[in-house]
Amino acid sequence: AAPFTSVLADRFPRRLVMVLVDVLRCACTTAEAIAVASDASLAVVLALGAPGAFGSTAYEPASRALLPSLAEDPEELTAANVATSGIEHAGLLIGPAIAGVLVGVGGPEWAFAAGAATIAISALTVLRVRAGRERPLPPAQTLSWRRQATAGLRAVAADASLRVLVGLYACVSLVAGAVQVFAVVLARDLSGLGESGVGALYSAMGFGGLVATVVALRLTGRRRLTATLGAGAV
Repeated sequence: AAPFTSVLADRFPRRLVMVLVDVLRCACTTAEAIAVASDASLAVVLALGAPGAFGSTAYEPASRALLPSLAEDPEELTAANVATSGIEHAGLLIGPAIAGVLVGVGGPEWAFAAGAATIAISALTVLRVRAGRERPLPPAQTLSWRRQATAGLRAVAADASLRVLVGLYACVSLVAGAVQVFAVVLARDLSGLGESGVGALYSAMGFGGLVATVVALRLTGRRRLTATLGAGAV
């Protein structure tokens, strides 16, 4: 869905896209909390969360596209990207730990409810962002929805360096996704930590991300990062 939903960031104001996605995710997460508290089946919970997961694929492209309109120069944009990564990993460090405590104390529905509250705060925060230079493309000047969605793929296919970079990132993302799934199995079935232990393992991954962010801050301004990128992927 991401290649198609990401086009929304080019056709509509990015801040509006982010707020609407947050509203959708908040509604879905609230519905999931109610469903879990009502002992609904897993299929019902997954079905309620599916629209939010689908809409979430538009959030990250919109936020990344909005960031350059907030930065004053390339150095500030680089620092903002690093800071954004650090905040994300801080959330990965703190969020799962809090969720683990909530699950252990009150059950999964408490964790869902807390998630819905944080998403609502996110929407209110985005509403306060002022990006005066943000200008979505006029519809008459854009490609068709299908061609615009595949334009990025065509650009990557035409550039050897981009193919290597995107391919490397795809492999890293694949491994990261597998590790996230394995963390659940490790906590619940192999280590005996239980459901709350899943949060502890995710927090450990978040701590690793924070360490990587500190290293990335020291690399800001360097021009040749190929070796560092390769070492990080390994």
